[in-house]
Amino acid sequence: MFFLWNESISWSFKHQQCVSTSSAEAEYVNECNAVKELTFLIQALKEMRYDDSGTNSTIILADNQATIKMSSNFVNHSRAKHIDTSYHYVRNKIEEKAIRLKYILIDQMIIDNLIKSLNSGKFLRFKSVMKLASRNEIISSSMTSMSKRARYT
Repeated sequence: MFFLWNESISWSFKHQQCVSTSSAEAEYVNECNAVKELTFLIQALKEMRYDDSGTNSTIILADNQATIKMSSNFVNHSRAKHIDTSYHYVRNKIEEKAIRLKYILIDQMIIDNLIKSLNSGKFLRFKSVMKLASRNEIISSSMTSMSKRARYT
């Protein structure tokens, strides 16, 4: 999930096109897909004349420390040598200083919690972070704004 000015602008759920032998490898593949999406979003913003010259590298949040180490360690070690080279795109972007990886707890990972069942407290928290509203909340908000306009006309 990507945010721009604290608003979510892109997210996706995809089945992996390959078989992973570990959770770290699966996260590594997902991280690569996220960085590809990020590259597309940055290019789209540039085409809309968005000036990002004053910004630092984009932070990608990850909840798997092994994945962060695999991405940041540019030496091919035995745990990553079987991973298709196309997934090492993340390493290239880290080397270019276009992205940085930052570890966060799994409970703070918004996108992971969207695909799991949640208790009502967590659900409301993530709903708030994503700025989502239920159909009833949208209708209620529309009715309130219509009644306010009616009072002022």
